[in-house]
Amino acid sequence: MNDTSLLTERVLDVSHMDPPEPFENAVEALRTLQEGECLRLLHSREPFPLYSFLNNAGFAYRTVRGTITPFEIYIWRTRNIVTTIQTDAQPASCASCISYDSQSPPSVTS
Repeated sequence: MNDTSLLTERVLDVSHMDPPEPFENAVEALRTLQEGECLRLLHSREPFPLYSFLNNAGFAYRTVRGTITPFEIYIWRTRNIVTTIQTDAQPASCASCISYDSQSPPSVTS
């Protein structure tokens, strides 16, 4: 089945926070992330500790160089979702780059 509905984006800016606040705030936001939503995390550094958590907790993510902050991390639940993230400097939003499809791994387009 090919459902092309788009995800609803939620934005969380943790770029001004000191560790461990970015991790704690991201985890708190992910607790309420529903199927059909994407969290766009704005961060001043690449959040390596968060990646392990995401992999173990059933989330997928894609990190891109941001325009607002150095890193933008798109996070979504992996169930029945495939993604295409544009690699240009300005990803418009989760809604414009992530769509429902299957459990196939994410693909990157240039």
